[in-house]
Amino acid sequence: MKLLARDSLSLTIHNPQNYAPTFFRRGMQVWRVETVGVVVSKERTDDYLRFVVDDGTGCIPCILNLTNRSDLGLVAEVETEIALREAATVELGKLVRV
Repeated sequence: MKLLARDSLSLTIHNPQNYAPTFFRRGMQVWRVETVGVVVSKERTDDYLRFVVDDGTGCIPCILNLTNRSDLGLVAEVETEIALREAATVELGKLVRV
């Protein structure tokens, strides 16, 4: 189903003990959300890139983890490299898909 920012922000959360949180929209479980919009805010630290995406119906806060986890093995090292490369492309006013 298609979700806009206003829909994503209104997801209900079911947080059972000892299980990962589950999100719902109108009784249907939501596993993955993708949004397209313009970056309207950006803040970077050594460990995180926080930015806000506006799709015209609302703003979605996003966090990209930039923590160097190369000590956890090759897969974690590659994930860190990808995150750093992606963070370098996030600019104010740029159209992004998250």
